[in-house]
Amino acid sequence: MGGGGSMLVQTPLFGEISIDREKVVTFQHGIPGFENEKQFVFLPMDDSLFTVMQSVTSSLHFIVVRPFQLFPDYDFEIPTSFVNQLEIKEPDEVVIYNIVVLHDDWKKSTVNMQAPIVINSRNGKGLQIVLNQYKIKQPLFPQSVQVKNG
Repeated sequence: MGGGGSMLVQTPLFGEISIDREKVVTFQHGIPGFENEKQFVFLPMDDSLFTVMQSVTSSLHFIVVRPFQLFPDYDFEIPTSFVNQLEIKEPDEVVIYNIVVLHDDWKKSTVNMQAPIVINSRNGKGLQIVLNQYKIKQPLFPQSVQVKNG
């Protein structure tokens, strides 16, 4: 991570905002499909489970969610090579997000459980890993849940 201070970032959802450089997460190799996007900031959406994963160099952004709030049984082991790459020393340094695909019909929204984003909150290093035991398009809301408008 870079030094202290702030930087201005143009965002599609929040307009121009000032970001603390200490909060920027660096993906050394980018993320799959966007290898040139190496720096992101995570911006909570008010009164929502969702967070915006916003590139600091372009308009690219993803809606992400902390999976354990919605899927308490979600469980995986981070491969040792990734633990070493992120320099993770303690489990409480790890922050996990999953990318969400929102649809106008909320019941069709999905979350990518197969490729979680793993962040070391201590040093601001992140990466996306691929797990074979989970679905890439897990329904965000179980079919039994009734989502009421208004």
